[in-house]
Amino acid sequence: MKTVRLLIDTSNDAFSEYPETEVARILKNIADKLENGLIPHEEGQKVADINGSTVGYLSISEEL
Repeated sequence: MKTVRLLIDTSNDAFSEYPETEVARILKNIADKLENGLIPHEEGQKVADINGSTVGYLSISEEL
């Protein structure tokens, strides 16, 4: 079984006016990458906001 962990820090400017919209944009981006096999499973993947700033991490790993 695989475990997916996602952390998004919403404390920067990209989330100030419409935080839900920016979180949704990030989730859609992650979903597209997962669907197309563009996220490596071996290591954590940085998550960026609309401005290109790192706001979190996504990891996919085997559950022990």
